[in-house]
Amino acid sequence: MKDMKELLHSAHLTKTQKIIAEYVLDNASEACFMTSTEIALKLGVSESSVIRFSRTIGFDGFMDFQKALLLMQLFQMAHM
Repeated sequence: MKDMKELLHSAHLTKTQKIIAEYVLDNASEACFMTSTEIALKLGVSESSVIRFSRTIGFDGFMDFQKALLLMQLFQMAHM
């Protein structure tokens, strides 16, 4: 998760995007299986905010972000 932490800390995020980033970092094993709608509902933000967050940190969209998050989780599990 180190790479994701670095990516999120180096990005210029809005207040809402920081909330999303904190949730993803603190709950990566759960968040990697959640839809953008589920994350939005969990955090009380809009789905479009979750999608914009994904784009702000350099992904083409939420699906690309979710895949990267899942791959990072799998990598961590494999190296425990």
